[in-house]
Amino acid sequence: MKNSLANVQARRADIERLVDRHGIATVKGLALRLKVSEITIRRDLKILHAMGRVKWHNGLVEAIAGQGEGEQRTLAVIAQRIAAAVPNYIAQYSTLFMNANSLCLQVINELAKIPVTVITNNPCATACARHEGTKIMITGGRVSTKKSVLAGSVTLNFLSSRIADVTVIGCDGISVDGGLTSSNAEAAAIDSMMVTKAKKMCHLPSRLSKNRCYPAVSHC
Repeated sequence: MKNSLANVQARRADIERLVDRHGIATVKGLALRLKVSEITIRRDLKILHAMGRVKWHNGLVEAIAGQGEGEQRTLAVIAQRIAAAVPNYIAQYSTLFMNANSLCLQVINELAKIPVTVITNNPCATACARHEGTKIMITGGRVSTKKSVLAGSVTLNFLSSRIADVTVIGCDGISVDGGLTSSNAEAAAIDSMMVTKAKKMCHLPSRLSKNRCYPAVSHC
């Protein structure tokens, strides 16, 4: 199957390798090299950019600077292993809340083997690989200019009207006093709503925040 999970993951890994090797690439060049359409490359770049794996702007794709390749690869492998473990705890046809953390996008890709309903405030989720029986629902809300995710009262009102079997949350850190934390107050409010309206929670430890933290869940 052309767009199977394995093929999608392999192609995105190829994109990362090509960009890392050359430092910069174009959408057209990647499409020619990988023998796929530019639309497919743009869909892949939308996910890779949201995950912080590449920079993408004005048709140009750049490697991420500031981290050693070894460290960057190690972090990527850890994130992939965390995401790959999540389907073991999710039943078919479950309804899932997922926040806008980039690790949740990897989880959606890993869930491509089973049908689920995903409710998220990250519009990039629509570009993820998924089972033909999977439904992706975007909350709506105000677009955050920093990360292009949805937030605000419309997002919270949408979530308050839904109930999920499991909330899958990637958060910035864990505080002894505050539980799960986020470096953004609006994101913390959304995470808290998702946890409140779900029967179970699956916490993805994405990174430790060095910035100001807002409590997302009081007790973990």
